[in-house]
Amino acid sequence: KGEGAFLNEKTIKVSDIADLPLAYILMLTGNKTELRDWGAALYRKLLDRANKTRNFASSALDICFLAAGRVDGVIYGQVTTLDIAPAVGLLLEAGGKITDEMGQPIKFSNESSKIVASNGTKLHKELLGLAA
Repeated sequence: KGEGAFLNEKTIKVSDIADLPLAYILMLTGNKTELRDWGAALYRKLLDRANKTRNFASSALDICFLAAGRVDGVIYGQVTTLDIAPAVGLLLEAGGKITDEMGQPIKFSNESSKIVASNGTKLHKELLGLAA
């Protein structure tokens, strides 16, 4: 903590993309039935507004891609935050931001929750608005 983030001994940092039309966003709804409508609506919003939207299906890897500046934001409808704890540390050291869907700091837990992670620019607020 406090030493920065590294990949193959080289410093990494989040991107500086601040506008959603230029952003590359990863999202995954999750498999809970009650999240399907939320996920479908969010995906439609991202298709209309973001530059690219994908899903690599590995929450920790997605967060690491965000930390390395390869993508600009990540939204998950269902993730166990304890499973991504090391990636969260890397993201924070790289200058990123991660919150729950209400914009509050995440709590590490074995229970599934929604998260929004970004490069820490105004993009985070935009993603929170879409995920609401």
